[in-house]
Amino acid sequence: GSEELADEYDCQASSIAYVTYMDEEILSVVFIEMYTFDDGSNYEDILCYSFDMKSGELLEFALKDVSDNFVDELEARCMEESTSDASYLFTEYTNEELRNILTNEEYSLVAFYTPLGMEIGITYEGYWCCATFKDYEQYISIVEEEATEF
Repeated sequence: GSEELADEYDCQASSIAYVTYMDEEILSVVFIEMYTFDDGSNYEDILCYSFDMKSGELLEFALKDVSDNFVDELEARCMEESTSDASYLFTEYTNEELRNILTNEEYSLVAFYTPLGMEIGITYEGYWCCATFKDYEQYISIVEEEATEF
């Protein structure tokens, strides 16, 4: 993970936090971690946390269906928001590889609330992208039994 990068290599690290959504029920906070190594290379990661404001529990999310249709929809929405990371991820990896990345616990699903809905995306090997899903309920759900007090 990104924490090991700073310990293992000489680099400059910074982190920016954003409160992306807050009401009486939900709080979403996103951290963007950036690392610049001595050789000039960069690594960036995104960490997303959403909390149930009433119980204080950290919410865990899971995709309802990681099909080719979903990956295609994610690609279309990410490319519309035109990030270079999206272009890299969706040209470098096949739909099958992206489905495996999205369902593998070792890799991160990007999911956080915004006033426009929910940002859903992928983070992998220093690249990340996400897109706004106003219709997020059909794609993602809260995993109730894995909620953790923070």
